[in-house]
Amino acid sequence: MKKRISGLCAFLSLCSLYAQNPLPRVKMPADYVLYDVAAGTEAIPSNKYQGYTFAYHTGDGSWVWYGQTSPADIILLQKLPAGQFAFSQKNFTRCLYENKKVLICSSVPGKAEEVCGVFSWENYRLSFEKEQRSDPNPPLVKQADSLLKAGDPVKAAAVYEKVTFAGSYMDPEKKSVELFLAAFEKARPLAAQNRFKNALEIVRPVMAFADSRLFEPIKNTEAFRAKFGKKFHGLSPEECVADLLLYLEWMLKNREADAFLKEHGKYMLLSSEEPEFYRLRGDAYYTKRDKPKYVENYNTYRDKMIRAKREKEIPSYVLPRLK
Repeated sequence: MKKRISGLCAFLSLCSLYAQNPLPRVKMPADYVLYDVAAGTEAIPSNKYQGYTFAYHTGDGSWVWYGQTSPADIILLQKLPAGQFAFSQKNFTRCLYENKKVLICSSVPGKAEEVCGVFSWENYRLSFEKEQRSDPNPPLVKQADSLLKAGDPVKAAAVYEKVTFAGSYMDPEKKSVELFLAAFEKARPLAAQNRFKNALEIVRPVMAFADSRLFEPIKNTEAFRAKFGKKFHGLSPEECVADLLLYLEWMLKNREADAFLKEHGKYMLLSSEEPEFYRLRGDAYYTKRDKPKYVENYNTYRDKMIRAKREKEIPSYVLPRLK
């Protein structure tokens, strides 16, 4: 008896769903999800309805097209078959009317690609037209690659930054290294002319890109050596550290001691045995007239240089500042 009642209830629910009478939205079966159509570039034709709604069946993937007779009630207009276009309920993005068409769209998991079912609208009836896919990322990567090849790493980095789900479209670490190499190649001649501000204007935006994707995930010298040991994408650990030291030194020569101290620590982690990081940090604190800290760093620098048998490389200004 209970089974008969249950079956009757399901039948009545199904009948009410497709009956040509207004149905309260709150009485839609739980396996339907409703998507109201928004106006895009033009107003939605009204006819006698206040708006329109898609109902998506989460079980079989079919669709029902409803007119809104009031904010709370909908009425059946048309049944639409399943499988006409790819749709992900969890990744729904938009449902709108524009250019005499209705679009119901969702994104592809893990990508910026959007898939839309496009329906033509004639006499208040829908007719499936096509599945439309769009993805802004491949053109962005292509544009950034062209800028990098043309020798403009700053603009290239800005475009790469716009790429979402970057790992699905490119190798972020490889792009970081390519930008790094191109930026320093372009900046070194400027620094050689004492145009440190101009050199930093090239390198700083690239470092903002490379830090989060390449350097910051590396937590210690051992990890850095393991990654860069065999010229990681063409960049050796020695070359990398040398350029990082240049970058930090250009900040000091451009009178940016505070910016230096903010950036210095994460780069020193990559090569903690390199004495020059301590010399530069001593220079920064000397600029800020913090004697205890610059003396501490200069002492560490001197000791490391002696142990490395590089004492002849110690600049002449360091030892007098220790007195």
